[in-house]
Amino acid sequence: MDFEFSDQLPVQLTELGKAIGQMFLVGFAEDYVTDETRELITKYHIGSIMLRAKNLRDAETTRNLILELQQIAHDAGHEHPLLIAIDQENGMLNNLNDEEYLSQFPGPMAIVATKSLNLARQVAHATGQQLKSLGVNWLLGPVLDVLTNSTNRLLGVRTMGDDAQEVTRFSLAFMEGYESAGICQCGKHFPGYGNATVDSTVSLPVVPESIEQLETSSLIPFREAIKANIDAIMVGGCALPKIAMNEMHACLSERVVRELLREDMGYDGVIVSECLEMDALYENVGVRQGAVMTAIAGCDVVLVCSSYRLQIEAISGIFGAVTSGILEHEAIYNSAKRVAKLKSKHLSWQEALNPKPLSYLKELKKTHLQLSKTAYQQSITLVRDHSKCIPLSESIERDSDIVLLTPLVTPLVSTKHDANLDHLLLGENVFQEFGRSLARLHTGKVLHASYTANGVISMHDQLIERAQAVIIVTTDAHRNMYQVGFTKHVGIICAQQRKPVIAIAASSPYDLALDRAIGTYLCLYEFTNEALDTTAKVLFGQLPARGHFPGSGLYQRTQNRPTTNGNRTNRNKWLVEKWSHERDMKRLKTLWENCFSDRHLGPGVGGAFQLLLTSGQTHFIVRNSSTNNLYGFCATWVYEKQGIGCIAMIFVEPSRRGMSIGRSLHDRAVKYLIRERNVSSVKIGCSIPSFFHGIPTNNYGPLMKWFQEAGWVIDVNLAQVLAADSSDTDPILPQQTFNSTYPQPTNSISHPHSGHSALHLTDGSIDLGDTVSNPTDGSTITVLSTMLLTSLSEWSPSKTLIRQLEVLGIKFDICLNEDRFSEIMAFANSPKYAQFEGLTELYREALSSGDSKIIVALDPVKKTVVGSIILFTRGSSIASYMPWIVEFEDARVGGLCGVITDPQYNKELESVFNCGLVGCGVRQFKLQGFERCVIDRATGHQAEGYAENGFYTLRRYLQVSNVAQSFVV
Repeated sequence: MDFEFSDQLPVQLTELGKAIGQMFLVGFAEDYVTDETRELITKYHIGSIMLRAKNLRDAETTRNLILELQQIAHDAGHEHPLLIAIDQENGMLNNLNDEEYLSQFPGPMAIVATKSLNLARQVAHATGQQLKSLGVNWLLGPVLDVLTNSTNRLLGVRTMGDDAQEVTRFSLAFMEGYESAGICQCGKHFPGYGNATVDSTVSLPVVPESIEQLETSSLIPFREAIKANIDAIMVGGCALPKIAMNEMHACLSERVVRELLREDMGYDGVIVSECLEMDALYENVGVRQGAVMTAIAGCDVVLVCSSYRLQIEAISGIFGAVTSGILEHEAIYNSAKRVAKLKSKHLSWQEALNPKPLSYLKELKKTHLQLSKTAYQQSITLVRDHSKCIPLSESIERDSDIVLLTPLVTPLVSTKHDANLDHLLLGENVFQEFGRSLARLHTGKVLHASYTANGVISMHDQLIERAQAVIIVTTDAHRNMYQVGFTKHVGIICAQQRKPVIAIAASSPYDLALDRAIGTYLCLYEFTNEALDTTAKVLFGQLPARGHFPGSGLYQRTQNRPTTNGNRTNRNKWLVEKWSHERDMKRLKTLWENCFSDRHLGPGVGGAFQLLLTSGQTHFIVRNSSTNNLYGFCATWVYEKQGIGCIAMIFVEPSRRGMSIGRSLHDRAVKYLIRERNVSSVKIGCSIPSFFHGIPTNNYGPLMKWFQEAGWVIDVNLAQVLAADSSDTDPILPQQTFNSTYPQPTNSISHPHSGHSALHLTDGSIDLGDTVSNPTDGSTITVLSTMLLTSLSEWSPSKTLIRQLEVLGIKFDICLNEDRFSEIMAFANSPKYAQFEGLTELYREALSSGDSKIIVALDPVKKTVVGSIILFTRGSSIASYMPWIVEFEDARVGGLCGVITDPQYNKELESVFNCGLVGCGVRQFKLQGFERCVIDRATGHQAEGYAENGFYTLRRYLQVSNVAQSFVV
């Protein structure tokens, strides 16, 4: 016969009854203490109360509610205060919110994106402080699940990612923070929901792994948390068919709870069951049976969330099991002792009955506010931005329209009600404040519209047509696949209209992480107002995106692939074809624009590529032969006289990078240069046409590594010193489109050394800017710069240069006769300029074209040529050799190139001649009303002199050369 409760419990059961009461964690539905809840505490000695959003209106009422609960327990003779439990994971799962007294912090995955363990500790400590000051003493967290399946619909951003080691590190950091705040913790959801899928037939989460499989990932954070003495662990209600075939729920399984968690993993803390009101548990087992089975399995605390009827049913089930002998007294007392030990660690009646005043919370918030801002600012992650859309303040016009497209989602519990938005559909108001944040930062209009499973409708088409940029928000697109289809559709429309589109994952970062057709992808990890407001500032350049994608390298911007003997393993090989002007020219323009959005060549692109593509040189492509779209392009250039072969440029469609297309192009080009053209050395970069002189120093690290893996012999340490030292010589202008006005830097960057920087090698010292050679392997590295002078109307040469030219008496003139040209050619063909490939061709074109000028410096006595320089404009035929000049669209820009001097003069005089020739060229452009002047291929010494006369570095390159024998082809 089942045991039934009565007001007169047998004396021998009184202590047992109290022990049973300590085994229960119960909740209720109201925001006040109900008679039923009072009875559970007084009559049944319930030891733990769970509070949820429905109980918690604000900080003040929460404080009063908890104080009343503790007072009831104290008056009822409880030995220890009640455990007051709450789910407060931050981010989008906060049950307690109060804008006046409490700070909002990022959720677990967002914190992991900061890559800061210290920040994790600080946020956990601050969260614990807030809870403890209100009387909450038990946090049902942290979430220890490893998200081994990114499409997991149960947890998503509540987890810390898919890397078990990273999850472990951050879990321990969170635990340290909560511990320091005096908060009890409960790690969940054992043995890990990271790969769980929901069986729709029984509405039950199913974890398909065996114990051996769980050991490799899911159990790792739990094992380490146990070593760190975590207070409690919650066992989930999932099915584990490969572990306990006959039992559908982990928390009811002795195999999972007692054998795996308690015995095998050695855990002696409090074990908490899943809520027995969970649909699958309720339907399949029933609460009364479920309570008994969880206790027999080894759980110390049974969770029954809200129903008083079911709570009484569960308690009666435990009493009945004890009475009938199914459940031993010793098991009850052992569980009660574990709960008592947990309470003794963190709880006291003095603290429970004397909570902090609300003024204390206000003071806390002052200190927590900056922590919250820092955490959000460091979490926003820019996964990729192929077309440099961000910041929008630089990629679109100031007064243009922006379209914001957002899905309909359920508002967060913490969302503040705004009566002005009552006219909107449910979920339509979630991103309204985000739209307002964007509007506050943009002088044009922000047009906000929602989208649904109906896809792109005429309204969306009209808004996109009107706008200059489109922002699309997704939220857990794996649950709502229409969001993926909608984003792709809009992306295609924007690509056709050549408009930037920014995709923002406002919850799961995995939505479009691997779809590189979406060129700009930003991850927030939550759509709280704090995250969205920070994102708006990132979009407009007020804050940088500092976050890093959490977890495995599969989703990282830069993937670290294993290498073997310098070559990547498991590399795809693409069919590489020779370039065809008729077939590929149109697609090449599109490919260039996609790869170099900040180097727009405009209408002159055909002319700029003409020399490169119609000069008889051989170039290579990888393409989709079905659509004729180009995926990658590699140009080569051979200087027969010097025996030098150049990789003039190599670039890959941004959405196709990381797929070995570039490597396939590179290998084919190198093989061609060495085997078919028999060059003696190969260079990265090309002097003419000067699209790229080498590896850009603003990205030299990853590119240098890429070329190393492709077989180049490069002294990376030396390259690092050259790149770092040269960047100290003069300030580098911010990267922008050329048709915008370049700002004058407010301060220059001082050189850290006195005089010229010297690099001490085995064969002596070499000054910065000269070609640095390695006699062992024949490799060389040279620093070359393209430099810009703005505001020609206000320019004047330095007083030092004027004085030096006056002392030397150097005169300048235009080269018009053949004799002077012969002198120039003699210099150009001297050993000093042997490595300046194409220099003689450059001068012959300048002399014969009639649309360029050659300025010469003349010896004051002998009237002989001591140096020369070429002046040209966008309209000059020589612009084909210097294609960067056509990038300037909205300003009159003069170009200078080919500076050479008589080899017999020393470096000091050479520097004066160089600067004098450049100054003469600038003066010519200034007199003709030009606005800017650019000089190409400046070496280190030249760059220093030009900087003293007002030039700034526009781009800088490391030109690398290897002997042909270095390559295996």
